[in-house]
Amino acid sequence: MHLSASCSGNGLSLLFLHAFPLNRRMWEAQISELSGKYQVIAPDLPYFGESILAEYGNNSNSMEGCADAVSGLLDEMNLSNTVICGISMGGYIAFELWRKYPQKINALILADTRAEGDSPEARQNRRRQIALIKEGKQKEVVGALTDKLVSDHTKRTSPGIFESVRRMASGAAPEALIPTIEGLAGRRDSTTLLHTINVPTLIIVGEDDALTPPSASVAMHKKIKNSELCIMPRAGHLSPMEDPAYFNEYVNTFLAKIS
Repeated sequence: MHLSASCSGNGLSLLFLHAFPLNRRMWEAQISELSGKYQVIAPDLPYFGESILAEYGNNSNSMEGCADAVSGLLDEMNLSNTVICGISMGGYIAFELWRKYPQKINALILADTRAEGDSPEARQNRRRQIALIKEGKQKEVVGALTDKLVSDHTKRTSPGIFESVRRMASGAAPEALIPTIEGLAGRRDSTTLLHTINVPTLIIVGEDDALTPPSASVAMHKKIKNSELCIMPRAGHLSPMEDPAYFNEYVNTFLAKIS
């Protein structure tokens, strides 16, 4: 299973895992700034961006299958000591990477994500989303989701960012959306995994995140020993896009301690 990915810069390896239903372009501001100090890698996860052209197995829609694909990418690049930064769905994949391949991880950055699996209500909502997409109502599903991805402050003060998110999300194919929604619904609960994380960990969340609220990040912070917590003011679920300068500053400060 081969993932399409961009790679730039030299130094400590920093791998970014994007949110659903976006692609690696959501990290453009991070790639631009951080590749001056680090080797920055940003893959398109299975079915998204340029990785939609690849062939995947039956398990590739699961978070575990995505983690296997990312691990394969690290092997292709001969990387064994990497900082993993995952946002939302990317955070779920980061948990699976820690569960299966901890020896490859130097540090973790968990952005706007949660350790818990889906509640019954959340799984039911995902089933409704799949049914609507199968009825040809993908636009409505993606539109409703996109509206929750950024804060009202960002929509009001930076409409270009919201438009960029909307365009990126609307570019996802039904062939990407349906299996990935199934994978999100079926992901494992990682709450009991948190106490095993013994690498430096930074947790970042937007204070106005409507999908994975700050309370979820606070709960992770309490269970991951010696982790750091940053709550970004006025940001929603896509904090690295909504306020890249703030996000990058925290990442830079965190990485300076371990590089």
